[in-house]
Amino acid sequence: MIYLRRFTIPSRSREESRLYCNDYPFGVFPRIGLHTIDFSDVTVFCGGNGTGKTTLLNVIAETLRLPRLGLFNTSEAFGSYVRMCDAEVYRDRIPPDSAMFTSDDVFAEIIDRRAANQEIGEKRAVSANEYDRETAADQAGELVQFRSMADYDALDRRVRARRKSRSQYVNEDGGTYHAVDSNGQHALAFYKAHFQENALYLLDEPENSLSPVYQAELAHWITDCARFFGCQFVIATHSPFFISLPHAAVYDFDTYPVEVRPWWENRNMQTYYALFRDNRERFEGTGE
Repeated sequence: MIYLRRFTIPSRSREESRLYCNDYPFGVFPRIGLHTIDFSDVTVFCGGNGTGKTTLLNVIAETLRLPRLGLFNTSEAFGSYVRMCDAEVYRDRIPPDSAMFTSDDVFAEIIDRRAANQEIGEKRAVSANEYDRETAADQAGELVQFRSMADYDALDRRVRARRKSRSQYVNEDGGTYHAVDSNGQHALAFYKAHFQENALYLLDEPENSLSPVYQAELAHWITDCARFFGCQFVIATHSPFFISLPHAAVYDFDTYPVEVRPWWENRNMQTYYALFRDNRERFEGTGE
């Protein structure tokens, strides 16, 4: 399903008529000859670093007012620029579950989980020491002096230490750790958990942290979501797995002007091809 049909960026002359015409993101797209983008169910922005792929995603996301999880590069002029852009949308409405996700969002979630596990670890250490202390005191015959309500917690700790094993006590008081995956496993699970049916998703370099095997798996998942579940994707990427997605409209940001080109003509893809071509005998097992 194609929810975002076309996106139009202000021309150079229109940009220059504005007060902030020298501030970011003014000047980014006239420099690469980009004015209009026509979208498919999967649209890919590919090209070298600093060619404007992420900036374009951010401009589109702000124009459509898509929710996002993190911060992005902006400026005092960004809002003025966004108001000059125009989006042609199916039935003038973007589906409610639509969003923009970046690799920074994945890293932030990973870091948050690590921080939470560190806090849990500290609580578990306190609980373990508490259990050992209560158990030793109980074995030594020390009684809990219950003189007031303030002593209730001490009595509760002693009773629970008697009734539970050390691991049970620590798990109950200190909590259990959140599951910890590798960065790549977490990234793959992140995207699969956030994609909903019938929605538009802007993805900025989703390949970060993913091994080639996981990149291929996510690429297959994106293809299925677009084909069977009514999703539309706009992806800024360097990954050959996403650049070569079936039937994707691939905008090559390394050309002037930026235009849709066959993915195998992209400079990055040619670089990959050269590597494999130059080592063909090794890959095919006929060389050293």
